[in-house]
Amino acid sequence: MVRYDAYSMGNAVLINAYAPTEVASDNDKDIFYNELERLFDRIPKYNSKIMLRDINSEVGREEKYRPSIDKYSPHEKTNNNGERLITFAISRNLLVKRTYFEHKDKHKYT
Repeated sequence: MVRYDAYSMGNAVLINAYAPTEVASDNDKDIFYNELERLFDRIPKYNSKIMLRDINSEVGREEKYRPSIDKYSPHEKTNNNGERLITFAISRNLLVKRTYFEHKDKHKYT
């Protein structure tokens, strides 16, 4: 099941998404990202888009994913869901901002 909401606040749109977990089927993940892409593409280009998400992903620090990610991820390697998130970010010219800020180890996980 795909769950997401979009809230408009002037020229900013908040997208709250809950993605399938890593153990979900590839089909469920494909459906989620297809719907997320359709939602994202319906929002006017001039609006700022902010994703608040539980994407159930681990985004690592691999050099090949830069500049969409930076070096401050709590994870060393990117898992399948992380690759899907990065692919989506690259396709929509987005950044995974959580990887751009250094935090103490005890504050890196939720």
